[in-house]
Amino acid sequence: MIRRWAGSVRFGVAAAVALAACVAAVVVLWALVDPDELRAGLDRGLGDPLGLVVIALALLAAFSMRAVAWCRVLGGLPFGQSLAAVHVALGANHVLPFRLGEPMRIASAVRRTDVGLGPATSTTVLLRAADVVALVVLGLVAAPALVTDGLGAWGVAVVAL
Repeated sequence: MIRRWAGSVRFGVAAAVALAACVAAVVVLWALVDPDELRAGLDRGLGDPLGLVVIALALLAAFSMRAVAWCRVLGGLPFGQSLAAVHVALGANHVLPFRLGEPMRIASAVRRTDVGLGPATSTTVLLRAADVVALVVLGLVAAPALVTDGLGAWGVAVVAL
C-alpha cells in the first residue's frame, strides 16, 4: 500500500512539474511569437501541401536512415525500436535544455530492448562523431573557405585526422 502511494506522489509531482513547464512555455511563447508571422507561416505551409508532403517524406527518409545505420552498427537492435529512439531524441532535443536528445535516445533503446547501456552509448557516440565528420567534409566540399575560416588550421587538421 505504501509503495502504491509513493508512486502516485511521484506521478503527481512529475505531472505538476510538467504542467508548470507547459504554462511557462505558453507564457514565454505568447510574449515572443508575432501572431502575424505565425499566421503567414501557417498560410504558406497550408498553401503548398505538396511542399509539406515532400518535407515530411524527406524527414522520414532521414530519420529512417539514421535508424538503419544504428541497427547496422549495433547488432540486435530492432529497426522499429531504433526508429522510436531516434524520434525520442528528436523530441527531447526540441523540449529539453542542453540538447539532451542523445542520452534520451540511449535510454529509450536500453529500456525497450535487450541492448546494454555500454553498446548503446558507444555506438551513439560513434554515429554522432561520424555525423560531425560528414558535415565538415560536406562543408569543405561545398564551401571550403567558409569552413576553414570557421575552424581554423588546427580545426581542419583535427578533422583530417
